Amino acid sequence: MKRIKKLLFSSELYFALFLYAGVFKESIKLPIDLAAVFLLLTCVLMMINIYRKGVLNKTFLVLTTVLFTIVGYILLNFIFTSGNAYFADKLIKFILLTIPTIVLTVLILNSKESVHKFYVSIVLITITIALILVPSLIARGTNIGFIGISGGNYQGVARLLGAGLVIAIFYFLLIETNLKKKAIMLIASLLILTVLLGTGSRMPILGVILASIYIAFQLVLLKSGVIYLRKGVKNLIPFVITLGLVIPIIIQKGVLQTIIYRFIVLFTENGGGTSTLGRIERFDTALDMLKSAPFLGTGLGSFSVYYGNREYDYPHNLILEISSELGLLGLLLFISIIFLALYFLLLILEKKNLQLLEW
Repeated sequence: MKRIKKLLFSSELYFALFLYAGVFKESIKLPIDLAAVFLLLTCVLMMINIYRKGVLNKTFLVLTTVLFTIVGYILLNFIFTSGNAYFADKLIKFILLTIPTIVLTVLILNSKESVHKFYVSIVLITITIALILVPSLIARGTNIGFIGISGGNYQGVARLLGAGLVIAIFYFLLIETNLKKKAIMLIASLLILTVLLGTGSRMPILGVILASIYIAFQLVLLKSGVIYLRKGVKNLIPFVITLGLVIPIIIQKGVLQTIIYRFIVLFTENGGGTSTLGRIERFDTALDMLKSAPFLGTGLGSFSVYYGNREYDYPHNLILEISSELGLLGLLLFISIIFLALYFLLLILEKKNLQLLEW
């Protein structure tokens, strides 16, 4: 009970809710923006925690400098953008959503304990969403159709489910030692997997498969030419057995009908179906934009203009979106953020000096 109370008043929980608020906030229909509420709660709890500890990671200063540089570059980019109608909208979202996400990651996830709280929070949110979607899954039966909260944003739901599933599997196989917690993670994994397969979204499922391959490699240790099996290998037995019992049931209930149909379309129809063709068209447009202005790009928000003036359209690929609109220079700035984040994460995991500022 004490741990639950501690989690409920943690910045890690509200940070996770802020990150995934877009999945469910429109369905709740409150007069206030839930993402803004969760962001405010995250910042308040984070500042209290920083004040109590009296330390601040120096990585925050480096990251802030890079982010100010990116904002300055984007503002300069406005001079030659052809997407004036979309420029302000994208810039505001970058400042109010992307920047807080990056900065708060550094300020909040600064220890193994905080990372653990954050991961557990994502699993809890994912379980809640999965339970909410079970009735919709049952009601759809064997019909072809996507599953999302109140019928919308099935892709956002699938991304959340995919993230929660990977974390739950990782905890079950490699992290948790308590039998009760392991059982919870096993049940959670099966529940989330069932709903994820029922959403009809392909890419999150492929992402889970790739992540599962990584987890499988973590179960094996190669040292001095000798292969050692980690303790987590024995956890594969109950996982595979349970999975073998559950999969036939969800197949019988028609849960897989939509995702099977979508993969059949991907591999059998000309061009992979309308969804895939649409993405390929967008990729081609983004590549043409990059070729026309490789270093500085065609301007923030300009993709919609180049792609037939379709309102708020995007390439469905973040790297292509950034490089086509902000050029290779803009892409380099954004990649530097990823490297900073990975470097910071390695410092945490290896328990090295995090270069703290004290007061």
